[in-house]
Amino acid sequence: MKIILTGAGGYLGSNLKIFLSNFHEVKPLSLRPNNLDHIEHELLEFDPDVVIHCGWGLGNSYKDIMDVNQFDNIFVGCELLKSISKLNNVTFMGFGSFSEYGTIKNPAKEDDQVLPDNLYGFTKNSYKNISQNFCRINNNRWLWIRPCYVYGKNDVSTRLIPKVFDSCINKNDLVLNSCNSIVDYLYIDDFCSAINNLLVTSSSGVYNICSGKEYKISDVISQIQDITHVDDTISYDVSLDRDDSYSYICGDNKRLRATGWSPSFNLTDGLQDTLNYFSLGECIK
Repeated sequence: MKIILTGAGGYLGSNLKIFLSNFHEVKPLSLRPNNLDHIEHELLEFDPDVVIHCGWGLGNSYKDIMDVNQFDNIFVGCELLKSISKLNNVTFMGFGSFSEYGTIKNPAKEDDQVLPDNLYGFTKNSYKNISQNFCRINNNRWLWIRPCYVYGKNDVSTRLIPKVFDSCINKNDLVLNSCNSIVDYLYIDDFCSAINNLLVTSSSGVYNICSGKEYKISDVISQIQDITHVDDTISYDVSLDRDDSYSYICGDNKRLRATGWSPSFNLTDGLQDTLNYFSLGECIK
Protein backbone atom coordinates (compact mmCIF):
# COMPACT_ATOMS: atom_id res chain seq x y z
CA MET A 1 0.00 0.00 0.00
CA LYS A 2 0.96 3.63 -0.50
CA ILE A 3 0.27 5.49 2.73
CA ILE A 4 0.18 9.21 3.55
CA LEU A 5 0.86 9.75 7.26
CA THR A 6 0.28 12.99 9.15
CA GLY A 7 1.80 13.55 12.57
CA ALA A 8 4.92 11.55 11.73
CA GLY A 9 6.99 13.75 14.03
CA GLY A 10 4.97 12.84 17.13
CA TYR A 11 5.11 9.82 19.38
CA LEU A 12 2.53 7.56 17.73
CA GLY A 13 3.25 8.85 14.24
CA SER A 14 7.02 8.41 14.40
CA ASN A 15 6.69 4.82 15.56
CA LEU A 16 4.02 4.12 12.96
CA LYS A 17 6.24 5.49 10.20
CA ILE A 18 9.05 3.12 11.14
CA PHE A 19 6.77 0.11 11.60
CA LEU A 20 4.59 0.56 8.52
CA SER A 21 7.60 1.27 6.30
CA ASN A 22 8.55 -2.39 6.73
CA PHE A 23 5.45 -3.37 4.77
CA HIS A 24 4.29 -0.33 2.80
CA GLU A 25 5.46 2.83 1.06
CA VAL A 26 4.94 5.61 3.61
CA LYS A 27 5.10 9.34 2.95
CA PRO A 28 4.87 11.81 5.87
CA LEU A 29 2.69 14.88 5.35
CA SER A 30 3.08 17.96 7.55
CA LEU A 31 -0.15 19.77 8.48
CA ARG A 32 -0.26 23.18 10.18
CA PRO A 33 -2.92 25.90 10.07
CA ASN A 34 -0.45 28.28 8.38
CA ASN A 35 1.00 25.72 5.95
CA LEU A 36 -1.84 24.03 4.11
CA ASP A 37 -1.24 25.06 0.49
CA HIS A 38 0.90 22.00 -0.19
CA ILE A 39 -1.63 19.35 0.89
CA GLU A 40 -3.49 18.87 -2.37
CA HIS A 41 -0.35 18.87 -4.50
CA GLU A 42 1.41 16.26 -2.36
CA LEU A 43 -1.66 14.02 -2.18
CA LEU A 44 -2.32 14.09 -5.92
CA GLU A 45 1.36 13.55 -6.73
CA PHE A 46 1.74 10.58 -4.36
CA ASP A 47 -1.73 9.12 -5.12
CA PRO A 48 -2.05 7.13 -1.87
CA ASP A 49 -4.19 4.10 -1.14
CA VAL A 50 -4.49 5.14 2.51
CA VAL A 51 -4.40 8.44 4.40
CA ILE A 52 -3.66 8.08 8.12
CA HIS A 53 -4.37 11.30 9.98
CA CYS A 54 -2.80 11.09 13.43
CA GLY A 55 -1.45 14.63 13.53
CA TRP A 56 -3.17 16.73 16.20
CA GLY A 57 -1.98 19.90 17.89
CA LEU A 58 -2.17 20.28 21.68
CA GLY A 59 -2.60 16.61 22.50
CA ASN A 60 0.19 15.62 24.89
CA SER A 61 -0.35 17.89 27.89
CA TYR A 62 -3.15 18.06 30.46
CA LYS A 63 -2.96 21.87 30.42
CA ASP A 64 -4.03 21.90 26.76
CA ILE A 65 -7.23 19.84 26.94
CA MET A 66 -9.39 22.98 27.38
CA ASP A 67 -7.38 25.20 25.03
CA VAL A 68 -9.67 26.87 22.46
CA ASN A 69 -6.96 26.33 19.84
CA GLN A 70 -8.13 22.71 19.78
CA PHE A 71 -10.67 23.97 17.23
CA ASP A 72 -7.82 24.56 14.76
CA ASN A 73 -7.46 20.80 14.50
CA ILE A 74 -10.93 20.51 12.98
CA PHE A 75 -10.11 23.18 10.40
CA VAL A 76 -6.83 21.51 9.44
CA GLY A 77 -8.49 18.08 9.27
CA CYS A 78 -11.25 19.39 7.01
CA GLU A 79 -8.68 20.86 4.63
CA LEU A 80 -7.16 17.40 4.42
CA LEU A 81 -10.57 15.88 3.61
CA LYS A 82 -11.16 18.45 0.87
CA SER A 83 -7.95 17.31 -0.83
CA ILE A 84 -8.80 13.62 -0.34
CA SER A 85 -12.08 14.24 -2.20
CA LYS A 86 -10.04 14.62 -5.41
CA LEU A 87 -8.61 11.10 -5.07
CA ASN A 88 -10.26 7.78 -5.88
CA ASN A 89 -10.75 4.74 -3.62
CA VAL A 90 -8.79 6.11 -0.67
CA THR A 91 -9.02 4.60 2.80
CA PHE A 92 -9.14 7.25 5.53
CA MET A 93 -7.96 6.42 9.04
CA GLY A 94 -8.37 9.10 11.71
CA PHE A 95 -7.05 9.07 15.25
CA GLY A 96 -9.45 9.83 18.08
CA SER A 97 -9.01 9.44 21.82
CA PHE A 98 -10.53 7.80 24.88
CA SER A 99 -11.32 11.39 25.90
CA GLU A 100 -14.27 11.07 23.53
CA TYR A 101 -15.92 8.72 26.02
CA GLY A 102 -15.69 11.18 28.89
CA THR A 103 -15.98 9.72 32.40
CA ILE A 104 -16.29 5.92 32.36
CA LYS A 105 -16.63 3.31 35.09
CA ASN A 106 -16.36 0.15 32.97
CA PRO A 107 -14.16 -0.82 30.01
CA ALA A 108 -15.27 1.46 27.17
CA LYS A 109 -16.80 -0.19 24.10
CA GLU A 110 -16.82 1.36 20.66
CA ASP A 111 -20.61 1.66 20.56
CA ASP A 112 -20.89 3.24 24.02
CA GLN A 113 -22.42 6.70 24.16
CA VAL A 114 -19.69 9.34 23.96
CA LEU A 115 -19.90 12.22 26.45
CA PRO A 116 -16.66 14.21 26.17
CA ASP A 117 -16.16 16.73 28.95
CA ASN A 118 -13.18 18.70 27.64
CA LEU A 119 -12.35 20.46 24.36
CA TYR A 120 -9.79 17.84 23.39
CA GLY A 121 -12.37 15.05 23.50
CA PHE A 122 -15.08 17.24 22.02
CA THR A 123 -13.03 18.27 18.98
CA LYS A 124 -11.82 14.73 18.42
CA ASN A 125 -15.41 13.46 18.42
CA SER A 126 -16.58 16.32 16.21
CA TYR A 127 -13.94 15.51 13.61
CA LYS A 128 -14.84 11.85 13.89
CA ASN A 129 -18.40 12.67 12.84
CA ILE A 130 -17.24 14.95 10.03
CA SER A 131 -14.79 12.41 8.59
CA GLN A 132 -17.26 9.54 8.91
CA ASN A 133 -19.93 11.38 6.94
CA PHE A 134 -17.39 12.61 4.41
CA CYS A 135 -16.27 9.04 3.74
CA ARG A 136 -19.86 7.81 3.54
CA ILE A 137 -20.75 10.45 0.94
CA ASN A 138 -17.59 9.80 -1.08
CA ASN A 139 -17.63 5.99 -0.73
CA ASN A 140 -14.29 5.87 1.07
CA ARG A 141 -13.41 3.18 3.58
CA TRP A 142 -13.35 4.85 6.99
CA LEU A 143 -11.51 3.86 10.17
CA TRP A 144 -11.51 5.71 13.47
CA ILE A 145 -8.85 4.74 16.01
CA ARG A 146 -9.21 5.35 19.73
CA PRO A 147 -5.86 4.67 21.42
CA CYS A 148 -5.84 4.20 25.17
CA TYR A 149 -2.55 4.56 27.08
CA VAL A 150 0.28 3.63 24.71
CA TYR A 151 3.83 3.55 26.10
CA GLY A 152 7.29 2.56 24.94
CA LYS A 153 10.26 3.69 22.90
CA ASN A 154 10.42 7.20 21.47
CA ASP A 155 7.80 8.42 23.96
CA VAL A 156 7.39 12.09 24.88
CA SER A 157 9.65 12.99 27.80
CA THR A 158 6.92 14.79 29.73
CA ARG A 159 4.63 11.74 29.97
CA LEU A 160 4.52 9.60 33.11
CA ILE A 161 6.45 6.47 32.13
CA PRO A 162 9.39 8.35 30.56
CA LYS A 163 9.51 10.62 33.62
CA VAL A 164 9.63 7.60 35.94
CA PHE A 165 12.35 5.92 33.88
CA ASP A 166 14.34 9.16 33.88
CA SER A 167 14.00 9.40 37.66
CA CYS A 168 15.15 5.83 38.20
CA ILE A 169 17.94 5.76 35.61
CA ASN A 170 19.42 9.14 36.53
CA LYS A 171 18.63 8.97 40.26
CA ASN A 172 16.52 12.13 40.14
CA ASP A 173 13.85 12.69 42.78
CA LEU A 174 10.31 12.76 41.40
CA VAL A 175 7.16 13.66 43.33
CA LEU A 176 3.91 12.34 41.86
CA ASN A 177 0.26 12.45 42.86
CA SER A 178 -1.29 9.38 44.51
CA CYS A 179 -1.21 7.45 41.18
CA ASN A 180 -4.27 5.48 42.20
CA SER A 181 -5.98 5.70 38.80
CA ILE A 182 -6.72 2.48 36.91
CA VAL A 183 -5.63 2.56 33.26
CA ASP A 184 -5.09 0.33 30.24
CA TYR A 185 -1.48 0.26 29.02
CA LEU A 186 -0.45 -1.08 25.59
CA TYR A 187 3.11 -1.34 24.28
CA ILE A 188 3.87 0.77 21.19
CA ASP A 189 4.86 -2.18 18.96
CA ASP A 190 1.51 -3.83 19.67
CA PHE A 191 -0.22 -0.55 18.85
CA CYS A 192 1.55 -0.35 15.49
CA SER A 193 0.79 -3.97 14.64
CA ALA A 194 -2.88 -3.33 15.42
CA ILE A 195 -2.97 -0.41 12.98
CA ASN A 196 -1.35 -2.49 10.25
CA ASN A 197 -3.75 -5.36 10.92
CA LEU A 198 -6.76 -3.09 10.50
CA LEU A 199 -5.42 -1.81 7.19
CA VAL A 200 -4.63 -5.19 5.62
CA THR A 201 -7.81 -6.91 6.82
CA SER A 202 -10.06 -4.32 5.16
CA SER A 203 -11.67 -3.50 8.49
CA SER A 204 -13.79 -0.37 8.88
CA GLY A 205 -15.47 1.63 11.64
CA VAL A 206 -14.38 2.55 15.16
CA TYR A 207 -11.76 0.52 17.03
CA ASN A 208 -10.35 0.80 20.54
CA ILE A 209 -6.61 0.16 20.44
CA CYS A 210 -5.84 -1.15 23.91
CA SER A 211 -4.62 -4.20 25.80
CA GLY A 212 -7.95 -4.97 27.44
CA LYS A 213 -6.13 -5.16 30.81
CA GLU A 214 -6.34 -2.92 33.87
CA TYR A 215 -3.36 -1.56 35.79
CA LYS A 216 -3.13 0.66 38.83
CA ILE A 217 -0.61 3.34 37.92
CA SER A 218 1.32 3.01 41.19
CA ASP A 219 1.76 -0.72 40.47
CA VAL A 220 3.22 0.10 37.04
CA ILE A 221 5.65 2.48 38.71
CA SER A 222 6.63 -0.27 41.15
CA GLN A 223 7.42 -2.56 38.20
CA ILE A 224 9.68 0.11 36.73
CA GLN A 225 11.43 0.44 40.08
CA ASP A 226 11.90 -3.33 40.20
CA ILE A 227 13.47 -3.63 36.74
CA THR A 228 15.73 -0.61 37.30
CA HIS A 229 16.61 -1.73 40.84
CA VAL A 230 15.92 1.81 42.11
CA ASP A 231 13.23 2.37 44.70
CA ASP A 232 14.15 5.58 46.51
CA THR A 233 13.62 8.34 43.93
CA ILE A 234 9.80 8.29 43.64
CA SER A 235 7.47 9.76 46.25
CA TYR A 236 3.71 10.36 46.29
CA ASP A 237 1.74 13.43 47.39
CA VAL A 238 -2.06 13.05 47.46
CA SER A 239 -2.45 16.85 47.47
CA LEU A 240 -1.31 16.82 43.83
CA ASP A 241 -4.39 14.82 42.75
CA ARG A 242 -6.64 16.74 40.36
CA ASP A 243 -10.34 16.82 41.20
CA ASP A 244 -11.27 16.76 37.49
CA SER A 245 -8.93 13.97 36.36
CA TYR A 246 -10.20 10.54 35.35
CA SER A 247 -9.72 7.74 37.89
CA TYR A 248 -10.53 4.95 35.42
CA ILE A 249 -9.48 4.80 31.74
CA CYS A 250 -9.75 1.29 30.32
CA GLY A 251 -11.15 -0.21 27.16
CA ASP A 252 -12.76 -3.29 25.68
CA ASN A 253 -10.76 -4.61 22.69
CA LYS A 254 -12.95 -7.53 21.60
CA ARG A 255 -13.76 -5.84 18.30
CA LEU A 256 -10.06 -5.41 17.54
CA ARG A 257 -9.26 -8.98 18.53
CA ALA A 258 -11.99 -10.21 16.16
CA THR A 259 -9.79 -9.00 13.27
CA GLY A 260 -7.14 -11.55 14.27
CA TRP A 261 -4.89 -9.21 16.24
CA SER A 262 -3.56 -9.92 19.72
CA PRO A 263 -0.80 -8.19 21.72
CA SER A 264 2.67 -9.74 21.70
CA PHE A 265 4.00 -7.92 24.77
CA ASN A 266 2.85 -8.26 28.35
CA LEU A 267 3.48 -5.28 30.64
CA THR A 268 6.72 -6.67 32.10
CA ASP A 269 8.25 -7.35 28.67
CA GLY A 270 7.10 -3.99 27.33
CA LEU A 271 8.62 -2.11 30.27
CA GLN A 272 11.88 -4.03 29.89
CA ASP A 273 12.02 -3.15 26.20
CA THR A 274 11.31 0.47 27.14
CA LEU A 275 14.13 0.41 29.70
CA ASN A 276 16.54 -0.85 27.04
CA TYR A 277 15.54 2.13 24.89
CA PHE A 278 15.60 4.85 27.56
CA SER A 279 18.92 3.56 28.88
CA LEU A 280 20.32 4.96 25.65
CA GLY A 281 19.01 8.38 26.64
CA GLU A 282 16.52 8.65 23.81
CA CYS A 283 13.05 10.19 23.85
CA ILE A 284 11.07 12.98 22.20
CA LYS A 285 11.68 16.21 24.09
